[in-house]
Amino acid sequence: MRRYVSFLCVAALALSGCSNSGKDDSAKETEKMFNTLVPQSSAEADSQESTASEESKKPAVVVEDGILKMTGKVVKKKGRETLGSHPESGILESELNGDYWILEFDAPGEITGNKAGYKETRVVDSGFLASHYSAHEESREKAEPWVGKHVTVSIAANNVSWPSDPSLPIGLPRVGTSFEIEAAE
Repeated sequence: MRRYVSFLCVAALALSGCSNSGKDDSAKETEKMFNTLVPQSSAEADSQESTASEESKKPAVVVEDGILKMTGKVVKKKGRETLGSHPESGILESELNGDYWILEFDAPGEITGNKAGYKETRVVDSGFLASHYSAHEESREKAEPWVGKHVTVSIAANNVSWPSDPSLPIGLPRVGTSFEIEAAE
């Protein structure tokens, strides 16, 4: 925002200098001001990027002592919003209009889960916590108070599974009801 405001100030000065036909000093002053503002804005942006990259160095998905810990933001989406590039065709209207609680990871992570009797590992950027279906009532009650908040979800790593059918949300790991959720550090 500060860079944008600085740019607007420089542009306004440049325009006011242009109206003084033939006054070279005004253009030089504008250029001097622009060159002074840009490095400050760049330094500030670099500082912000540095802080963000330090945070992104922390893995969003880790397994510690058999516990899978996933860190990110809890979001509540309608089924249609979870589709991504998948087509709607063949999906029930109740699923498309239903609510889904999803943990969007701070960064993509590798998760190993059970699928049809074997282990499968995938890199994903989110995990499925709960849905509008009655079977997910306990999970919904855990996830709902955390919508919009940065959290860590923990679960025994061997309790994670991958969907074996095309139910929504497609392709996200399932954590069932045995997960714990707390504010992220």
